[in-house]
Amino acid sequence: MSHDMRLFEARAFLLLLAGATCLFGWLLLPFFDVILWAVVIGVLFSPLNRNLNLRFGLNGNLSALITVLTSLVTIILPLAWVLYSCAVEGVALYERISAGGSSLVEAVDKLEAAFPAAKEWLEAYGYNAAQMKSWISGIALKAGSFLAKNTVAFTGGAAHFLTNLALVLYISFFLVLDGKKLRA
Repeated sequence: MSHDMRLFEARAFLLLLAGATCLFGWLLLPFFDVILWAVVIGVLFSPLNRNLNLRFGLNGNLSALITVLTSLVTIILPLAWVLYSCAVEGVALYERISAGGSSLVEAVDKLEAAFPAAKEWLEAYGYNAAQMKSWISGIALKAGSFLAKNTVAFTGGAAHFLTNLALVLYISFFLVLDGKKLRA
């Protein structure tokens, strides 16, 4: 075989390899967030897995399962609860404001009474309490309206979220279980 043919084959192989790598990346693009969070959990919780193996003599599967469940209880469930609570409070705030409640206006009044220097400072820059109240109420109404209108869309994505969560935990389990082999 001539030198030119070998050079052509090497370049063609590298071009096909680059094309296959790009296609594989495009195939994995919808799962990027799942893989990212699985790797983060695997990296953060691998010391716990190692300690469970060394201190208690647990086999790999049991220690990896305990590690993944620990990540679920310490990170994922509290984060989901906080996000859910924020959404519920946002919808409740929208309902209070749209029904004529003045909780934000009262809060601005309390701040104005507690910090008169802040009121003077804002007035020096062309803002007054009435403008601030209407601005804050407008923002709260827009945010609450967005949450109220998209509640169905948010809850409709729950199945997608649960599927991704299951994939994250599944991949994390194997990353924690085979962490030493992957690092080598």
